[in-house]
Amino acid sequence: MNANSESLGPFVRALESLFNRFGFDATFLPQGESPTPVKVLTREPDVVVDLGESQIIRGGIQFELRTADVPPPRAGDHLTVADQSYRIVGEPMADRDRLTWTLECVQEAGS
Repeated sequence: MNANSESLGPFVRALESLFNRFGFDATFLPQGESPTPVKVLTREPDVVVDLGESQIIRGGIQFELRTADVPPPRAGDHLTVADQSYRIVGEPMADRDRLTWTLECVQEAGS
């Protein structure tokens, strides 16, 4: 946590409550390390992909995890949520206060 960790106390508690109330049970599987049980929040925003002169809108899936629960995630790590396996693509993004990671994921084939 950063130098403002004391002032973030109420936000940390609110975030914990949010994840406990609305989060889904999941397993974080970092490459070459032990699996870690976590709670995740999900978002499924539309993603606009430029293809030459055209644009394609495709569905995406993002997961939000608390930074305190996992080592820094990397592209290629995996999450399992409700018996579905997802691979992290791109760089995970931390929020301004480094309380959560946002992970862009793709569902693994066959899961």
